[in-house]
Amino acid sequence: TQEPLAGVTVRVIDTQILVTTDEAGTFSFELPSGTHRIQATAPFYNSYVISDFQVNVAEAPQPVQILLVPQVVKLDAIKMPVQLSQASERGLLEQRMRRSRIEDSISTEEISRLPASSAGEAIKRVTGVSIVGGRYVFVRGLGERYSNTLLNNVEIPSPEPNRRVVPMDIFPASLLASLQTVKTFSPDQPGGFAGGSVQVFTKDFPEELMMSLSMSSGFNTQATGEDGLTYPGGGLDFLGFDDGSRALPSIVETRAAGLPIRERGRFTPLGFTAEQIQEFGQSFDNVWSPERQSIPVNQGYKFSLGNSNTLLGKEFGYLGVISYGNSHSYGTQVRNAFRIGINETLSPVTSYKVERSGNEVDWGSVLNGSLRFSPQHQVSVRTLFTHTAEDETRTWEGFNADRNTDMRSTRLRYVERQLFSGQLAGTHDFNFGEPELEAGPEQPDVSIEWRLTYSRASRDEPDTRENIYEDRGDGTYTFRDVTHSGSRFFFDLEDDEYNARADWKIPIGAEGLFKFGGLLRDRSRTFDARRFRFLPSDQVDTTVDLSAQPEVLFQTQNIAPRVFELRESTRATDNYLADHAIYAGYLMLDMPIRAKWQFMMGTRLESSAQKVTTYDPFSASAQPIVAVLETLDLLPGANLTYRLTERMNLRLAASRTITRPDFRELAPFEFTDFVGGRTILGNPELERTQIDNYDFRWEAFPQIGGVLAVSAFYKRFQKPIEQIVQPQAEVRITYENADAANNYGLELEARQNLGVITPALSNFSINTNAALISSQVVLPDVGIQTSSERPLQGQCPYIVNVSIGYEAPNWGI
Repeated sequence: TQEPLAGVTVRVIDTQILVTTDEAGTFSFELPSGTHRIQATAPFYNSYVISDFQVNVAEAPQPVQILLVPQVVKLDAIKMPVQLSQASERGLLEQRMRRSRIEDSISTEEISRLPASSAGEAIKRVTGVSIVGGRYVFVRGLGERYSNTLLNNVEIPSPEPNRRVVPMDIFPASLLASLQTVKTFSPDQPGGFAGGSVQVFTKDFPEELMMSLSMSSGFNTQATGEDGLTYPGGGLDFLGFDDGSRALPSIVETRAAGLPIRERGRFTPLGFTAEQIQEFGQSFDNVWSPERQSIPVNQGYKFSLGNSNTLLGKEFGYLGVISYGNSHSYGTQVRNAFRIGINETLSPVTSYKVERSGNEVDWGSVLNGSLRFSPQHQVSVRTLFTHTAEDETRTWEGFNADRNTDMRSTRLRYVERQLFSGQLAGTHDFNFGEPELEAGPEQPDVSIEWRLTYSRASRDEPDTRENIYEDRGDGTYTFRDVTHSGSRFFFDLEDDEYNARADWKIPIGAEGLFKFGGLLRDRSRTFDARRFRFLPSDQVDTTVDLSAQPEVLFQTQNIAPRVFELRESTRATDNYLADHAIYAGYLMLDMPIRAKWQFMMGTRLESSAQKVTTYDPFSASAQPIVAVLETLDLLPGANLTYRLTERMNLRLAASRTITRPDFRELAPFEFTDFVGGRTILGNPELERTQIDNYDFRWEAFPQIGGVLAVSAFYKRFQKPIEQIVQPQAEVRITYENADAANNYGLELEARQNLGVITPALSNFSINTNAALISSQVVLPDVGIQTSSERPLQGQCPYIVNVSIGYEAPNWGI
């Protein structure tokens, strides 16, 4: 047929040199001078041997063309497995068409055509997906609680202190092979989602030597060239690492380690003298106020190197990628807050105009290697490292009803987030009762896939500073010692996870598959925090001008008795340890029913144990506060596919999934959200949420690279976890299980090359999708409610994406 064949085994006879052809049907290897015998073999094709292949190293390499002739075999049906590339748009669509479950995806081929620097900017192009805050995934209108994230088929921890979701902006787009959103549950996947399971796959090694260096530059119409906000930071900020200028002063870190900074007294023997506290206060960096600076253009760099070769006579491939990005953002907005007032009506509390500038530096790297011992056995190592630093300067000003006056605030905040994931994986095919053939068994009796993964997510927020000034009635703003004013926050989070997974596949007939496996997942978290405030002395010197800039108020001579004093405000509930262990096993069957039906069904058993231990870092004798949630869940799932034509499917799916509370949502204590500054109260009575999911999809693939799809879904939630606001003088947030909730919607997708209209438009393509979503949650009849029914928290009513692409290969566009 003259068509290229992928997966053909090519070996040099009487040597250990063995390679397989890539998707283009090509291969290469190095040979010494002389005569060699080369054999090419593939299932259902006659073997081909070149018996006298001449090599002369002094001459230029000569191309060789091998034509394989199909075997003449009379069979009722033949099914040949084909490895589809996840990096190409065509490969992902073909994979989607053949899969038993409902999923949507975006390939590296498509990502490269988008103005996207991170996975967060790319995945929002997927049907039914939206991104909140540039990083948090909402699938089918459901908040981050109802999604999970897998990296190379393994769940990973989150660097966020009060969220379990993994922020998608920590994955540079240049490292991605594909992004997939699985919308129906299958028992071989973790069951902790309802909206969708976001699966991130990093790039694999190329089939031949590849080395590239790329540079990019861009501008933001709302930021570039504007006079944004900034402040004097560290000398390494442009690299995304603090140089120590924001670190806790060494004198505090060494002399006050494990001790609260408070004045020693008759009833507080653990403390310091007034002179020592003054010395501590004077050691803090005196930078508080923002400055104006023109915002520069964004920039990015990427270097990659990969190849396929031989190692110890075995096929070996590797890929290394490193990327750097530096981007800026700027914007203003108005934020209004309300509370329940008289007659259960909403009354305004604050109305602030917020101005914010941000500078984000991203590092990303991938180092992957794979060694194929034989066509049946392969071991791979995959590592991913990302580091993101966000430098934020923010001001707000407006009316505060509680204070009955205007207020003004400035905040300087620097956050470093980091993720490392290392995975050792293997795939093995076995045939019992017959020897393994050189080209590999046509269909193994058993296939085994295993993965051992270690991941660490961390977040370091050193020295977040905030000041609040208040209008005293004549237009003059003076320093006020309200919550967070004069504050310095330091906190550090580390989240470690160990994950072991194994899957066994046993073919049944030509197209059926029985699959079973297990998972062990152990996750642990450490959260350490310290808070300090500079507050006016109880007998403050009346000559101090409280309307002066913070750098004047907190200059060295003012950190003294009768002026400003340093006080420790760390709470006994700020620091905690947490563990989450999951043990799971599953069984599933994927079978054809007659000619056009495909049925997949199975069940998954998940045992979960969560434990949160909150402790006082300054009191060894204080009893820790412990919260525990243990559950055992049976999660069934079924998918039915009817193939209307070769390239048209009708799908039905039903399943049960769950979602569990986050660590701090369970803890029975009040704490302040370090990110949002809100007061939050945990609830140890929370239960996990069970979700019954029902899905329908019609999809057609009219030509290669094109798709039309209509989907409908319905979800029934039992005891969904909702965030509620408790009515009191200071706004406090807590969590409760609602009685029930419903979520339903419709999704539309069209992706097509416009050449089907007229050849003149063959260089143009359109990709559009839309989702219409509705939900109702029934709240328990307790406390004051503005309504007993409302949409699920974070649910959006519609999502629309439209993009038009233009390609001119002859021009390199």
